[in-house]
Amino acid sequence: MKCSILKKSNKKVWNKKINKLPKHLRSVFFKPEYLELYENKKETIRCFVFEEKEKIFLYPFLVCKIPKVKKFKDIKTAYGY
Repeated sequence: MKCSILKKSNKKVWNKKINKLPKHLRSVFFKPEYLELYENKKETIRCFVFEEKEKIFLYPFLVCKIPKVKKFKDIKTAYGY
């Protein structure tokens, strides 16, 4: 079992992980280039990856600053939830 969180700087690895998905599950919505459309100064892109044997799970998300809170951050999808 392996878990990792990919950053924008890992686009090559991120896209390789997407290509491990079955073809019918590969979607533009998983791509870092798609998430970059929603990135700004307060929100940065990441992708959680879980791998176990031949199985893989991807969860792309945005890390968001919380106003007036420095210690913690929030996450959301590109859709806002």
